[in-house]
Amino acid sequence: MIKDVLVIVVTHNSARHIDWCVSGLSGAENVEIRIIDSGSTDVSYLAKYERGSNHSVFYATNLGFVGGNAQALFSLDKFRYVLFLNPDARIDAEELGRLLRFADANPNFGVYTVPLIKFDIAKMRAEEKYDSLGIFCSRLGRWYDRRVMKRSDAGKTFYHIDAACGALTLVSQEALLRCLDSQGKVGFESTFHMYKEDIEYSLRAKSFGYQPVIFLCSYAFHCRGWTNRGGVADWAKRESAKNDVFIAKKYRKRNLPFALLKKALVSTGIF
Repeated sequence: MIKDVLVIVVTHNSARHIDWCVSGLSGAENVEIRIIDSGSTDVSYLAKYERGSNHSVFYATNLGFVGGNAQALFSLDKFRYVLFLNPDARIDAEELGRLLRFADANPNFGVYTVPLIKFDIAKMRAEEKYDSLGIFCSRLGRWYDRRVMKRSDAGKTFYHIDAACGALTLVSQEALLRCLDSQGKVGFESTFHMYKEDIEYSLRAKSFGYQPVIFLCSYAFHCRGWTNRGGVADWAKRESAKNDVFIAKKYRKRNLPFALLKKALVSTGIF
């Protein structure tokens, strides 16, 4: 039997978010959820998900976000779509249904996301602001999440984006199997550990003729573990800068000077 969606959630010490994340899909039909734990120090919070009719848990060492997702990308012939969902993001079953109907009607896009609304997990309430309305690239070469709806987009069903935010990205089975990475593998770029893998995949899909979009008639929620650059570890900054260079070299050579400068500044601790 072909299921509609394989939902992949990669966890790492995500006890604070996982119940909130998974419970949004409790009413979803024809969905399978695979939770990949990437080296949590205490995995007991996942025990309740080990045995269920539509979810399972796989344990691994700290593989990073890319490696964790790769562990779940098997038996893809049994699914029409894969939803990459962060443990600190949530989409309710009804909203997922709207997104799937849009994707079915527009298979040429291949990569889909929805407006992500900021959510305060401590207060368990949504904020009146967007976390992401798609990822875009400045002329200089800086990647950023759009957080304000343009007046020109009011009333639209969707608009094209440079990249889908990895917190919630729906990809068709066809796009996954066609758009292999630099090593000939399915999924996010396997030479990455984490950071910018969502941008790389979106640009790769574009190179195969797909067009990532944000569907505006649905929504989801997202909490972030940090809110400014000061909260990012040095190793993470280096990983992100390295991946920026990879992306610029492969897809957007005009961004290479900025990417190289950023990498140099990060390596010296200035940025």
